[in-house]
Amino acid sequence: MTQAPTITRLGVYGAWWAARAVAGLMALVAAGFAGAGGGPEGVALVVNLNRPDSKEVANHYVRLRNLPAMNVIAIDYQGNPEKTNGDTFREQILQPVLAEIDRRGLAVQIDTIAYSCGFPWQIDLRADFPQAARPPRQLMPVASLTGATYFWQAILAKQPAYLGNDANYYLSGPAGANLSQCQQLGETPTRAFRGRYRWLRGGVRQDRAPQARRYLMSTVLGVTTGRGNSVQEVIALLERAVQAEVTPPQGVFCFVKNSNVRSKTRHGCYPAAAAVLTGLGARASVEEGTLPRPGTRVAGMTLGAAVLPLEQAGLVIEPGAICEHLTSTGGNFALDAKQTPLSELIRRGATGASGTVEEPYAVQAKFPLPSIQIHYRRGSSLAEAYYQSVASPYQLLIVGDPLCQPWADRPAMRLEGWPEDRQTTLNRPTDIASAAPAKDNASNLTSLKLDFSLPVTSSDSAKGGPQLKPLRSLAPATAPTDQTALAPAESPAEPPLPPGAFRLTPHVGANLSGPAPTTAYWELFVDGRLRLRLPTGRGAVVDPAEFGAGWHELRCVGVGTGPLEPQRLRVAEIETPSNLQRAAQPADPEPLAGAESKPDQSGKRGDLEKPGDGGKAVARDVKLAVKPSDWRLNDVVPVEVSAQGADSIVLLHNAREVGRITGPVGVIRVMAAELGAGPVRLQAQAEPGTVRSATHWITID
Repeated sequence: MTQAPTITRLGVYGAWWAARAVAGLMALVAAGFAGAGGGPEGVALVVNLNRPDSKEVANHYVRLRNLPAMNVIAIDYQGNPEKTNGDTFREQILQPVLAEIDRRGLAVQIDTIAYSCGFPWQIDLRADFPQAARPPRQLMPVASLTGATYFWQAILAKQPAYLGNDANYYLSGPAGANLSQCQQLGETPTRAFRGRYRWLRGGVRQDRAPQARRYLMSTVLGVTTGRGNSVQEVIALLERAVQAEVTPPQGVFCFVKNSNVRSKTRHGCYPAAAAVLTGLGARASVEEGTLPRPGTRVAGMTLGAAVLPLEQAGLVIEPGAICEHLTSTGGNFALDAKQTPLSELIRRGATGASGTVEEPYAVQAKFPLPSIQIHYRRGSSLAEAYYQSVASPYQLLIVGDPLCQPWADRPAMRLEGWPEDRQTTLNRPTDIASAAPAKDNASNLTSLKLDFSLPVTSSDSAKGGPQLKPLRSLAPATAPTDQTALAPAESPAEPPLPPGAFRLTPHVGANLSGPAPTTAYWELFVDGRLRLRLPTGRGAVVDPAEFGAGWHELRCVGVGTGPLEPQRLRVAEIETPSNLQRAAQPADPEPLAGAESKPDQSGKRGDLEKPGDGGKAVARDVKLAVKPSDWRLNDVVPVEVSAQGADSIVLLHNAREVGRITGPVGVIRVMAAELGAGPVRLQAQAEPGTVRSATHWITID
């Protein structure tokens, strides 16, 4: 008799959440929300190992957004945390991040690079230009961290394509009329962003055109240096972003104009923006002054003044609000800088804000158009709303949770065959096994395999299905190229399911009782990596015979119809029985077109290599225990680990090794400060093979 996999839903987060007292967050996570603008699977979070604030903010964001462990990239940046030059940025930040995305096989799915604290907010690129070829001062090649990341291809190639006032082809609506001042919004269609999409001038998506441009959205979760925010203020911002998806802002979108050039640059479009928002069912106002009237409940603000008297304003800025302030040094956090920095808006309750890191000369193209609030209210994510609204974002530092999407119209999703919940907590009591191996039981061989016999093909795309043209690579030396989708193939007759296998058939759409929408589809992620994309209603076999022992995470993402591509997420962990013996390991299943990662020098796929070692015996029954679950930052945390047949056991914090022992049982001691404050995700991995324990969370204060 084949033993069924053990299943537990991710989403039961323990006492830490109650202690944080963030209203409604548990309901959000349990509902499996993901909206427009992609979900946590599409965000690469970059952490600076040398800064406690960076690790603490990252730990909280991972927990709040349930980021896959594979998506957390820790780098050893020891440079200036405020300003740096182009070569340092490329060599110590951008290239290592892109190379790690590529090595982990995540290039096909990453849409956004989010930086935790501790990275330079200003990148000086003037050395890329000979003195005689320096651009005019209005196009000074001094970029923000997020702007330089968005234009990653041009920055790596040292090409000036990012400097033009209409350099962002993802911009929605007419660009030419609004480059100096906003004169007319015109048609402003709202569209989804994906890192694999390519854009032509005018916001036209064209994935096959060689001249089309590809970008990666980017935000900073918070800035804690100079005039920036405290760590607690940054964490509060991230909590507000999640809370806003439970209860969207109900206040007023405020457009405030005055005679200052900072207002004149864009207030000509305020009435049109307010009218569109009113048509969407929102409340919007255009008023004179510097700030909205005292007592106003703010769903969003668009302002323009050198100094904002926020302390005396008497405003209630609701969770989720984007508060935009056009001034020269809004993104400059140096202590000697003048004017109100964006951090003051964050401190007063904004969930998203931006500012330029170099003198912008009041050029509208460098700031968000008033249409940013329109895209956001229609259901775009915070990052999408920004990048659809700025024609030339290279100097603009964007701060906030890129995934925040209070008004996303998420599709319904019904999963046929999704494993039922069998446990209710991740931190189960765990007994540390002895070093003596257990008897093998081949009949309990249970694991996970994806059947790729039903891939999305070019013929599916022709019928209105999702186009399957993801990135091949994000190698830093060259730009990625598209790979043609798999050729059409006849669907084979459905074979009998192997023992313990199950067929997964998601149904995605606004109305699941009606006909299936032609453009809705679903994606399956295994241990954080995209493995499958199929139209709604088309199933795939999850076969527990060829994946390996231990715990694996499954994520099913349903993507709805329409230009915003709204999403809904379901997450589970599946445990294969530990008392199994693998006689041989099969080859990797055929991957999604374009999803291959380049092998490293060892010929393996790093974190993605399959359990086993060419048919040799592998370790199994990996267990991890930490008692108690709450620790102080100056503590040494003892982590008990065991794995039958293991030569060694590695302790992972997300995807980073933080300790190891030799042998099948023992205690790994790790400094709490090495992990960082906040909620910390741990997992043990046995060698040989890559068999892992269940995920275990602890809290460090």
